[in-house]
Amino acid sequence: MSALKFKKSYYFSRKGSIRNIIGVAAVLVVVVVVVRIYNKIPVVEQIQFKEETRLNAEDPGKNKGLFITYHTEPGASSSLGDSNVVPWTCDGTNAGLDDNSRVLLQPVLRSYFNFTTMIQTNLKILVMGDSVGLQLSEYLQSVLRRPVEDNMHSINATTTAATTIPSSPAVLKLAYGTGRNAPAIHVTAPLALDETIDKHSGSVSGSGAIAGWRLVGMFLPGSLGWAQANWNHGWLLEDVESLRGYVSNATSKTLEHTTSQKNITIVKKNRTKNVVVSSEVSGNFDVYIFRISSPSWIPFEDVTEETLQTTIKLANQLFGVQVVVFVSMHYCNNVESQQMREELNRRNQMVSRFSENWTETMYHRRNSDEWDSKGDRGVHTVYFFDQGRLNDKLMEANAQLLGFDTTSSVYTDIKLEKTRKSSVDRTVGQICAEKVPHGSKDCIRNAVSMDGMHMCMNIVGPRLVAGLACQLQCAYQEEESKINGMIGGPSSWFCAEACNDKYMNLTAMV
Repeated sequence: MSALKFKKSYYFSRKGSIRNIIGVAAVLVVVVVVVRIYNKIPVVEQIQFKEETRLNAEDPGKNKGLFITYHTEPGASSSLGDSNVVPWTCDGTNAGLDDNSRVLLQPVLRSYFNFTTMIQTNLKILVMGDSVGLQLSEYLQSVLRRPVEDNMHSINATTTAATTIPSSPAVLKLAYGTGRNAPAIHVTAPLALDETIDKHSGSVSGSGAIAGWRLVGMFLPGSLGWAQANWNHGWLLEDVESLRGYVSNATSKTLEHTTSQKNITIVKKNRTKNVVVSSEVSGNFDVYIFRISSPSWIPFEDVTEETLQTTIKLANQLFGVQVVVFVSMHYCNNVESQQMREELNRRNQMVSRFSENWTETMYHRRNSDEWDSKGDRGVHTVYFFDQGRLNDKLMEANAQLLGFDTTSSVYTDIKLEKTRKSSVDRTVGQICAEKVPHGSKDCIRNAVSMDGMHMCMNIVGPRLVAGLACQLQCAYQEEESKINGMIGGPSSWFCAEACNDKYMNLTAMV
């Protein structure tokens, strides 16, 4: 029997032996097990990609034409109503308190927050994470500096169907089970108007986008379709295509689109699923900001170098991002013991080291022949945005004002009593403006922590945005050695860390 006839008979003949089929399956199982043991890959999941259409042929290290600028200026009010983001403004109503049950920002802290921040950018930025990540994305959208109205009218006068910058984000999906119709996926696009006019439609094209995507847990391929999308670990391909499609329509410079297809093989335990994502190239994002979910929402064991790497690769393949910023976990009312706090700090340190190693490695690769020869289109820059440091500094400063001894962390063991409305421990030194005994039912609240989890963005938001924009400037600057007076090292990592030192600390800005 010829080899061809043997293969045809073996694989496709209805008379093929069941014994042979079982034998082949057994061999495949053995091979998979051996490979996993050899490579030390856990049984949880893995992902393989094959990209059929190349997104861009330019060197991503040059970042040509992409920019972000930010401007800080004195004059921020210390009142509680000074915010563009109503859900994250700290007043009595949003905290479930009487209007007079929250104090104004203490005078000793005002020098740290007496400025506002505005940003301009044509970057496409995706912020993903839990509700703390959601508030960051909403605040970013609120501090966009849009073009002067006169300039917009002068451009619009020459067109028949001009693109305009939306004044509020489009909500593509509502979050499941939040109770206040909070968005799960929302986007503002475009952020800037381009000068070129489309020859076909006569419209002015736009660029830039800021999107938020609520997801609790790490962004992993094995969570595709798992549980309620955008609430627990789950995510859906149709949501990916919906977001990319919206951004593409809002920012595309031409009516003629090039379709990008990605074949994705997802392996979860012993099951394999092949899917194809079709989307316009103009739906790609530049930056992926991932807020690592709060302790207790996910176990610490989920935050590993392997899951960080998988999250980066998945974001790159689905959204085309090449710059990633991990936002650190911070102390909150989910941290129930000193042991949990110590483990939180260890995980944050691991994320920081991982990010530095990635950025340093890719810097050297991009400056060698290896980059051009391979045509690598992966993530070339990973930063660590240390919001947790600012949170801890604020908590310690507030506790000192209340008279706590902060030379050790035991002051965080003083908690309010759990109630029907709040089933979690709330640390007195973090959320209160008065010192009350352990087990008290409530207290007068301060102006920096909304609820022990979320920050008061009308106070803290400008500092967070300035720090984040500062880091993105490090990634998109012409010269990586210097930005805003910050001296860097061989790569932009040192520049990004200088942004943390400047803004994620309690230092007077004005």
